[in-house]
Amino acid sequence: MTEQMKRVIEIAKELFDRKLVNGMTGNISFRDNEIIYISKSGTCFKYLNEDSFAKISLNDNFIEGKPSKEYPLHLALYKDNEDITCVIHTHSFNSVLISALKNIDVEKNELFSYTPYLKMKAKNQIGIVDYFNPGSVELFENFSKILNMKCNVYLLKNHGLIVRGKDVLEVFDVIEEFEQSCKILLSIKRYNELDFMKINKE
Repeated sequence: MTEQMKRVIEIAKELFDRKLVNGMTGNISFRDNEIIYISKSGTCFKYLNEDSFAKISLNDNFIEGKPSKEYPLHLALYKDNEDITCVIHTHSFNSVLISALKNIDVEKNELFSYTPYLKMKAKNQIGIVDYFNPGSVELFENFSKILNMKCNVYLLKNHGLIVRGKDVLEVFDVIEEFEQSCKILLSIKRYNELDFMKINKE
């Protein structure tokens, strides 16, 4: 097992332990030269090992194993920026909750309003992807249309988060900060709503 794969597996287990993924949801990949290693269909972040990864070339050629059905999202992110070596897709609770709000474009701006950290780590950019069924051609086509080399963080409506970076630790850091920022924003909204109800009641 390479050091890169070992580190990716460690981070995957950390994401599971911190409840940023659950069950067999989410997918993780890393790039080694022209080969993409991506978690196989039906794998769990908690129990990944060397045999848990399928291999695909950057030219979309299947080399070994059955990859997650959302592998085209990963390939698109790698092809768009050659400096990227890791992509992680999660369904963490608060990020999915934010993604399901109707006024998501407003929420996107509010995520940057309360603490500076997400804004810095996401480089002031979050791509919003319209909802289509997970693994569908429509999702992949829509995602490809909004790809931006400078944007590394994408929120899939009613679905979850997908982040790319120069290494797995960078991606992990952004995912954790994104979830925390979503939690803060949702808490502020709840307290504001309670204050509003209290004022009206008085």
